[in-house]
Amino acid sequence: MQRALTSEEMHASQNVDDVAVYCFGDSQAEVLDYVFHKDPRYRTWHDRRVGWRSGWSARGLYTKANMQRILVPVSECHAKNALVYLTFGSTDIDINLPYKRFRKGQHNLNVDVFLEEMTTNLWNVVLQLHAMNLDPAVNTKVHVCLMFPYVPSPTTTAYWNRVFGNDPAPHQERMAMYKSFIERLCERGRHETAMEVNILGSSGCGVKEVHGSTSSTRCGNSDTSVVHILNVQEDYKRAGFDAFQRKIVIAGRSFAQQDHHPDFIATQAIVAEKIRELHVQMTFGFDMLHPPLRKMYPHVERDLRNYSVIPRHDFYLSNMSEENNNNNNNNRQNNRNGRGRGRGRANTLTITDSVPQEHVGRIIGKKGSRIKYIEEQSGCKVRVKGKRGHQTVTYNGTIEQIHQAQFLVQKCQER
Repeated sequence: MQRALTSEEMHASQNVDDVAVYCFGDSQAEVLDYVFHKDPRYRTWHDRRVGWRSGWSARGLYTKANMQRILVPVSECHAKNALVYLTFGSTDIDINLPYKRFRKGQHNLNVDVFLEEMTTNLWNVVLQLHAMNLDPAVNTKVHVCLMFPYVPSPTTTAYWNRVFGNDPAPHQERMAMYKSFIERLCERGRHETAMEVNILGSSGCGVKEVHGSTSSTRCGNSDTSVVHILNVQEDYKRAGFDAFQRKIVIAGRSFAQQDHHPDFIATQAIVAEKIRELHVQMTFGFDMLHPPLRKMYPHVERDLRNYSVIPRHDFYLSNMSEENNNNNNNNRQNNRNGRGRGRGRANTLTITDSVPQEHVGRIIGKKGSRIKYIEEQSGCKVRVKGKRGHQTVTYNGTIEQIHQAQFLVQKCQER
């Protein structure tokens, strides 16, 4: 006999037309599978393209294919509101950083540049999702939440060599980098003229930061211009790592289990609490179900290449009307010839990145040949300036143009 639905579950099933919940990111986002277990509004249960993926890095978001893995499902949302959770950072800091050092021999890897690449690529996703709210072809209101549901765990060198084939980065360094990553994203939000940052972290209520000033408030009618940041670092500080470490029971005794993922049963409660605080602030009604699971299930990897395959002909191209998209196609040849950059384009943005001094020559090229090529291929204006140390690269164009230019600039630095 089929179990009768609780009142919470019945209410959630009735709200599927009001809101859809999307999750994208690395495997630390699996905690949302626990938080939204059997919730009909959670798109992971209905759309194979949606959900966390093993080894999905923030630095890898500069590729068009990875960007489209997020944009396409959200752009096709039929609910009135799309609540998009983005969870990135663990793959980069826990896995990719030591891989580059110990397997690729990049012992002098510039951590500051590494973090800036993570920050820039993830923030570009935020900007692109928010730009969807200006696209008449998108029938949903997009709300974005950057979620940081864990703190890097203190695991042994033997564990990392067994699982990943190399030593880990020091635990204190990983924690410091993760904290810096969150702070850099908050700083990006504070400098966006048309965006506000709502931080759900150390305090028990939402705190909205508007260009550096803070005030406790409910999100207003323009809550699609807010980027929400969910951070559990203070909870880890209060409870300690042991409270969130996975355990194994042998002969009635509990022992710590080595894993770079926390115990999702332990973390689901604090994540659900902060999500509940966020939903109270939303202008649309969203009742949270209580996480029903009391025991973890086996972790099964979700390979990025086998899931989330988006055919090129289905790509979400821009936040413009069909007429402007046709103008966009007509202008592409002009862009390749160096003419008409930015004409007929909507929502021109200016974004700045930093690059090491030693990479500037590779970006500019002989007599400016390479930077001219980048501008012609992307349709984006690119300027490099600065003093000794880190140089500033300024991009001016649509989000799509900027992404392409950033991709080409990163390729220059990898030469």
